[in-house]
Amino acid sequence: MKNSMLNRDFLMIRSISDSLFAGYRAFIQGDSDWNTLIVNCKGDSVSSIPNKYHFEGNSNMYFNHEVVMYYFNCTLHIKEMYSDTIFSFNDKGIHTPKYILELGNLNIPQDIRNWDFERFRNSIGRDFFFVNEIYETDKYLVFKYNHDNKRNNLMIFNKQTGEIDNFPENERSGGINNDVDGGPNFIPEHNDNNIFLQKINAFELKTHVESEVFKNSTPKYPEKKKELEELAATLDENDNPVLMLVKLKD
Repeated sequence: MKNSMLNRDFLMIRSISDSLFAGYRAFIQGDSDWNTLIVNCKGDSVSSIPNKYHFEGNSNMYFNHEVVMYYFNCTLHIKEMYSDTIFSFNDKGIHTPKYILELGNLNIPQDIRNWDFERFRNSIGRDFFFVNEIYETDKYLVFKYNHDNKRNNLMIFNKQTGEIDNFPENERSGGINNDVDGGPNFIPEHNDNNIFLQKINAFELKTHVESEVFKNSTPKYPEKKKELEELAATLDENDNPVLMLVKLKD
C-alpha cells in the first residue's frame, strides 16, 4: 500500500509509535473499504482497519465523535461509533479487541445514515449511548456520553469489581457533584492515569461563586468553600482558566 496520507481528509490523526500513525477519515461513503489508515512517517499507508459498517450510498452526515481515540500506558486505543468494541494498537500498528461494551438496544445502529433527517435528529442523542470521550486508568474506564437528549453525562466503570457509577446531566449541570468545596461540577477533559483535569474559565468560576447554588451549598469542607470564594475574588473575568484536579480512588 503506497497511497499518501497527504491526499486524505481525516477527522483525527494519532500516533501509534515513533514511526506509525492512525488516521480516521469522515465516514461518508457507505461502500468504503476502510475507515482507519495506518501510515508511516513518510505518509505512506502500510495497513488499514476494514470498514465493517456499510450502508447504502453516500451520507451528508458525519460526526466529530464518529471515533474516539485515547491513550493508556502510552498505547493508542480506538472505538468506532457503531462498534461495541474498544481496540488497542501494538507498536506494529496491529489492533486487537480489549473491551466489549454490552449496550444492547442502546448501541447506535449502522443503518442510521439511511434514516430520514428528522428521524435521525430526534433519535441520535435521545435513544442511544453516544460515546464522546473515553479515559482509562489502572482501575477505571470513564465515559462521557450523550443519551436522553443530555450531552454531559458521565459514567465510571470499575474494571476490578464491575461496578458502575453513573452521573447523568441534571437541572444543575452534568458531571460529578462537587461536594468538597461547593465549586462547579467536575467534567474531565484530560487525564494522566488516576489524575483528571478540567479547565474552568475565570468568568465561569466567578459566576458560579456568585450564584445562589454556591451560596446555599453545604460542602464537606466549609473552609475550602471559603478558600474558593477568596480565589474567585482575586480573578479578573479575562484571566486564564483555573485548573481543577481530581484523583480517583486507587
